[in-house]
Amino acid sequence: MNKLLIISLVMFLQACATGNSYTPTAPSIGDARDSCPVTAGTIIDLLNVTLEESRQTSKTVGAGIGGYIANEATDDKNDATQLVATLAGAVIGDAVGNAVSKSKDRNGIELIVEVKGKARSIIQEVDPNLQYQKGDAVWVTGFLDTNKYSRYNTCSSGIRVIPRSL
Repeated sequence: MNKLLIISLVMFLQACATGNSYTPTAPSIGDARDSCPVTAGTIIDLLNVTLEESRQTSKTVGAGIGGYIANEATDDKNDATQLVATLAGAVIGDAVGNAVSKSKDRNGIELIVEVKGKARSIIQEVDPNLQYQKGDAVWVTGFLDTNKYSRYNTCSSGIRVIPRSL
């Protein structure tokens, strides 16, 4: 029974830690048949980064489930033993949740792009089919001048940078 609970915990944490693609060549399905503005730009600098999934949810759920499992497993023990086991289970569950969410981290790239005389920082997931270098001419898709939703801002993929040759 304990093995089943541990497997359930890992599967639940795995589900909590999954996310969407942030590659420039995988726009959201919500962008299909929508029109997004496109602006010409030039890459003036770039930096490899790590896109981290939110660890807080996975760690919290892991700690809760780990503490619960340990508490139930020591239900027939004295209060002190049950308390120590519950705390240990919570710590182990937190560590498992952290490890699961770390496994979801992705390689990213921060592109500093000059668009209409302004430098813009745009972070996206690395696409192995695309290579960027300083001086590359690119298309920047999405709404650069507004971060709030409006009925006219329908690009659900956010801002993406794509080489002009595509």
